[in-house]
Amino acid sequence: GPGTEYAILETVLRGMQLDVNGKIENCGWVQVRLEDGQIGWVSGNVQYTRLSVACESVARSPTVPLVATP
Repeated sequence: GPGTEYAILETVLRGMQLDVNGKIENCGWVQVRLEDGQIGWVSGNVQYTRLSVACESVARSPTVPLVATP
């Protein structure tokens, strides 16, 4: 999910290219399709992620998972 409170699905290595499916919070988090087909989220912080298009051209993600609290 879009936040550090979600489980890590996969570690993305520097230089990996992923398909972007959506964004939230002005690209604060970017929804991506992982190599195994799973949908996940990566930080959109320019320190970690470089988009090949402007953030404004990325569609807003239609679904954002909710965090379940025990």
